Amino acid sequence: MKPEINYSRFVDRYLDGVMSTEERNWFEKELQDDMYLKKELELQEKIHETLAMKDIIDLERQLNTIYQDTYRPWVKTIRLTGNVKKVVAFATGIAAAVCLIIIGVINFSSGPTSSTDLYNTYYKPAEMNMSFRTAEDMVDGDLRSAMILYENKEYDDAIALFEKIIKTDETRIGLHLYSGISHMEIQEYDEANNNFRSIIDHKANAFIESAEWYLGLCYLMTGDDNKAREIFTDIASHQGYYRKDAKRILKRM
Repeated sequence: MKPEINYSRFVDRYLDGVMSTEERNWFEKELQDDMYLKKELELQEKIHETLAMKDIIDLERQLNTIYQDTYRPWVKTIRLTGNVKKVVAFATGIAAAVCLIIIGVINFSSGPTSSTDLYNTYYKPAEMNMSFRTAEDMVDGDLRSAMILYENKEYDDAIALFEKIIKTDETRIGLHLYSGISHMEIQEYDEANNNFRSIIDHKANAFIESAEWYLGLCYLMTGDDNKAREIFTDIASHQGYYRKDAKRILKRM
């Protein structure tokens, strides 16, 4: 009998883009075989998109409320006969035009979304990758401690251990990701950039996409909008997990 698996944390990890290649392949195979898991993933994706577009939804609701409270009651009080129908039709056209102008003015006056707002909307620290939870790794006292510190949000101490491990074992390229995110959590964006660049420059590893994503967010917070735009444009041009979010950021920059 196949053991029952709680997929909730795997769905979150898949959507966060922090799975290793092996784990992602396994999860996508499960998606093909499990209709309910596929529906759960689709639901979580919709929730993610809804939260990202919350500001637009709020604007639409506000405009609809204004319309219902001011224009609709006025129309209902008029008996639409003869020339009055023409007048109302004309007024309807004017009202529609005014609404479009209002929306245009709001969009124009608000301008691009600030870098800080974009960062706050799209930044989320990655969970510790499952590939660092093997029995062999758990024997490593420093790595085990670093994992616990990271998950407990004790980022200063986590950074010290991550960097210690990286210096003694350069093959631990993935630890740069968690060290970099830890730096972001304490607003050390330049140091975080160095970690993410180490992953990207290494080239052959499973953490490049995530490193590019977080590097782009770092550039937002350091005011390097041109570099941020360059990073997100590159992400948006590939079929990766962060593609949709990168496109949304580019539209709002």
